[in-house]
Amino acid sequence: MSLVWLLFYTTSLAKILSCILTYVNVSIYNTCMHDETVEVLKALADDVRLGLVRKIASNKQPRLTCEIINGCSQLSSLSQPTISHHIQKLVTAGVLIEEKHAQQKSYQLNTARLKSLGIDPKKL
Repeated sequence: MSLVWLLFYTTSLAKILSCILTYVNVSIYNTCMHDETVEVLKALADDVRLGLVRKIASNKQPRLTCEIINGCSQLSSLSQPTISHHIQKLVTAGVLIEEKHAQQKSYQLNTARLKSLGIDPKKL
């Protein structure tokens, strides 16, 4: 009788421990994913930044900063430092990928990152 109880007890304990570890790992994963998602959504919440993302997403090739500004009427009233600030927020959040070419920079949408967070780049 004690052998049956011991097997039941250790099996139950192993299941409980497994459940606890799974919960902890999932909670940590969800917390990290939540923070990343919040950071991206905060970056996209601004109208100017969302306009930038839409303009960049409309072209498959990386876009130079001057092409982005010239092609977006919403940006014509903003100063260059303000536009740089908005672009940098998007790069920091991982929404855009920045590439440097001599003295110019080009940007493209980080579709892999957006998809990994459950954001469909085509619906932005």
